[in-house]
Amino acid sequence: MTGVHQFTDVQGERRRLLVALDGRVKLLLMLLALGLNLTAGGFRFPLALVALSLFAIVAAGVSHRSFLRRMVVPCILAIIAFSTQLFWYPEGELIRTISIFGYETAIYQGALYRGIELGSRILGGMSVLLFFSLTTPLPELMRAAHFFRCPSVLVELVIDRQEVAVIERFELQGVGTAIRD
Repeated sequence: MTGVHQFTDVQGERRRLLVALDGRVKLLLMLLALGLNLTAGGFRFPLALVALSLFAIVAAGVSHRSFLRRMVVPCILAIIAFSTQLFWYPEGELIRTISIFGYETAIYQGALYRGIELGSRILGGMSVLLFFSLTTPLPELMRAAHFFRCPSVLVELVIDRQEVAVIERFELQGVGTAIRD
């Protein structure tokens, strides 16, 4: 392969505005949103990102069930992060003492706030990444990578991997012998 690829968009004009938006613009907006997610104080902005991402996914014509199904693992990670902060970060006013498996555990106000903030940042960041991945086709992603001077070797690896995935999908459907012959 030479490193120069011609990408085509089969869907063309049938796509909605958020899907048809240039991949470079979406990549820059994603990086901006992730940066704001990390630097904004509190938990309101990350939760607003989750709501905005869900709204944008639905507006782009992607199934909200697909988005929510992919958000299950980040939700579990957010719950684990919340729990670790809740039980292992003794700061602020004591809210309550509970008994877990015979051990007395204290829950503090600062730990509660910090756990909610950390969990919401995980959810906010992952929802932005999912919006980007669900609304950006691979050819558009490769155009953006080429524009931002991503090494051509990496672009070729992604394209080769995509071709292998298509062949594997056909083989699972019983069409693989026709492709190889």
